[in-house]
Amino acid sequence: MLGTKLLSQDLATSIIECNVLADLVQNVASPRVAELGAGYGRLAHVYATTLPGQYFIFDIPPALSVAQWYLKQTLGPKRLFEFRRFDRFDDIQNELDEASVALFTPNQISKFPDRYFDVVLSISTLPEMRHDQVNFYLSEFARLSRGHIFLKQFKIWKNPNDGTELSSDNYRFDSEWSLMLDDPVILDFFNRVWQRTAKFAATSCS
Repeated sequence: MLGTKLLSQDLATSIIECNVLADLVQNVASPRVAELGAGYGRLAHVYATTLPGQYFIFDIPPALSVAQWYLKQTLGPKRLFEFRRFDRFDDIQNELDEASVALFTPNQISKFPDRYFDVVLSISTLPEMRHDQVNFYLSEFARLSRGHIFLKQFKIWKNPNDGTELSSDNYRFDSEWSLMLDDPVILDFFNRVWQRTAKFAATSCS
């Protein structure tokens, strides 16, 4: 009998996903993690309260505003770099370096320098897009990550509105990347991590 005790599937799911990230950044002193499509910020909250480094969110309104409000309430405003418009990455870098969590719109992802992040991830977001949009973000993930790419997406998804269909075969990377984890936690989803191969490994971006 549970009575009035509150239970959260979101929290349990976020802990599982955060454990994946913990394994990927365990040898990085101050890792940078970027997530495309963070919802209300559930994983960002778990990461920022348990692991070192910085967490970057790229999402569309109104989800971005919801995540910003939620993380401000749970982490405190001093730990956040709140969404703003900017022209050059150099214009925000000093202030950004002081934040635990930073929030941006997806179009701003192109302003970040190559291999800036240690891990780039996306959870249950890419099937919402067209094929050309998916390919754009996969290309950006490969450009921006110097270590790992973590994707958790539907194995097969067909958009009932426009007929766009995506399967796990649509999420591929070139020879610079090797699949190191393929471990489905939920049967309808694949749960994969790619690692930049040693031949193409890069040192940390300043």
